[in-house]
This record gives sequence, C-alpha cells and structure tokens, in this order.
Amino acid sequence: AFVSRLTEIRRKYPALRRGNGEVTWLKPQGGQMTEPDWRSPFARCLGMLIPGEESLLLLLNAHHEAVAFALPPGDWTPILETGGGLPLQPHSLTLLTASSKAPAREGA
Repeated sequence: AFVSRLTEIRRKYPALRRGNGEVTWLKPQGGQMTEPDWRSPFARCLGMLIPGEESLLLLLNAHHEAVAFALPPGDWTPILETGGGLPLQPHSLTLLTASSKAPAREGA
C-alpha cells in the first residue's frame, strides 16, 4: 500500500519527475541550509523545497527525538506522513504541498 501511494504521488505531482535539480534545502529553524549547516555533525533534520505550480516540501527527521520545523510561507497541506505529522516525529518524513495558483475570482 505504501509503494502504491508513493507511485500515485509521483504521478500526480510533475515536480517530482522534472529532475532539473531546482530545489532549496532548508533547516528546521527556517531559512536555507548553509555550508556550516551541512558540515554540522548534529544536523539530523532538513527540508527540501521543490518549487512549481504545486510546490512540494519534503521534511526528513533522522533524529531520535521530535523536531519542530518552521515551514516556509504558504498554505501547506500534508500528502504523506510516516510519523504523524508536525512536529516531525523521530525517524520520520512528511511531504506537503502548497498551490501557487491564484484563487479563482468571483464572476470569472
């Protein structure tokens, strides 16, 4: 069932099939990962932001404790959770999506 769900998500979200490397790596406190962040032996949690009409945000926690993650601006909706959502539970991932489409205008 889990692999079927992953296949369904990959099919639904073109950003997962682009393969152009257009991602932003985020740290739990908010903001982009820096070179020192990558070298930190304590870095056990990170996020990967994939922009698009329906942006995706993959949050990964390899730490043995739950980690709060500051989400980038947007109306984020979880589409896959292995540990119960936010805060990120130990050894879990959460995949969220946010639409960048403008809302439909009334009368249009």
